[in-house]
Amino acid sequence: MPASRRRLVLSALTAAAAALTVPVPATAAPTAPVELRPLPGDATTFATDVNEAGVVVGFSTTRGSLSPRRAVRWDRTGAPTDLGTLGGAVGTANAVDERGAVVGHAQDAEGTVRAVVWDPAGRVRDLGALPGATTSRAEEIGEDGAVAGVSDTGGRGQRAVRWDPDGRITELPTPPGTLGSWVNGVNDVGGVVGGAYTGAGVVALRWDGDGRVTVLEGLGGAAHNAVAVADDGTAAGQSATADSVVPVRWDREGRVTALSAANGIATAVDARGVVVGQAGGRATRWDRYGRATDLGVLPGGGRSHAAHLNDRGVVVGSGESADGAVDRPVRWDRWRGPVELPAPAGAVAGGAGRVTGSGLVIGDFTLVGGGARAVLWGVNGELSGR
Repeated sequence: MPASRRRLVLSALTAAAAALTVPVPATAAPTAPVELRPLPGDATTFATDVNEAGVVVGFSTTRGSLSPRRAVRWDRTGAPTDLGTLGGAVGTANAVDERGAVVGHAQDAEGTVRAVVWDPAGRVRDLGALPGATTSRAEEIGEDGAVAGVSDTGGRGQRAVRWDPDGRITELPTPPGTLGSWVNGVNDVGGVVGGAYTGAGVVALRWDGDGRVTVLEGLGGAAHNAVAVADDGTAAGQSATADSVVPVRWDREGRVTALSAANGIATAVDARGVVVGQAGGRATRWDRYGRATDLGVLPGGGRSHAAHLNDRGVVVGSGESADGAVDRPVRWDRWRGPVELPAPAGAVAGGAGRVTGSGLVIGDFTLVGGGARAVLWGVNGELSGR
């Protein structure tokens, strides 16, 4: 399932579930990560997605994440390739599929931001925008070749859109009174999840492969948001109640289940309906029946966060260091507690954001003196979760 980048988080994340004690098999210790190097003249890199071939995409910039960006593709050795633009100065790569096609956005010669796809050879193509619009962004790509993102509308605000494998754009329908909509995640059969602003608040939406929209139930509060979707339509995210914002799962009919009474978010869902995220400040996994497992924290740490999982039960995210000062990247195997992933030289704090089916992991670190560095773990198989 493609990575799902969480565009809207409705609250600070917070508490808990029951711990589970299980036998721990032997697992090879993780080795040093591959540093994903910046383009010439830059100092900082951020990774957004990775495929099973170890192709990582993201962006390179002079300093922080808000500085002008250049879209980058890295190979398994960390060597960067500038993907280029449509004639402008700025670009960002947001997702890559198993064929090596990359989607994102790039400026044209007039400085207008346009959704683009770079083919495996690095050739860039403008995906266009809705009629009457000028700007667009591609956020996700599924293994069916469909691309999801957003486009302006020339007067009706930003709208969620999908491009079919031939590049034809379609506005995804929304409830009456929508002021704007967005995309958070896709599956591999054309499904999309996201949300919309309406006069009544923020609503979570799911679109099927034919573009039909389902308004996903909330828990009575004014906002809920879906961030990930499995191929069968099971979705995960968060929903507001009268006094908190809690992690939730939606079934194929759009019915909502609160996964915890504590503040938090569900960040990812796998093919079996297993969900991970955070509740009460702790990384948590919920099985298909909603039973929670507290994934634990690093020794001496007090909190943790699960960002992603694969279908083999490997979970990645971050955990608080023993002194409580910074976060560290963490991997949880199916039958094992948290393992801190090694950091590159000069790293201060970091986290892991995505794991592939075979166990390749990407993440980012802040560096001594400022800036950041994207990394790739597992190129020699030591993180495969065997």
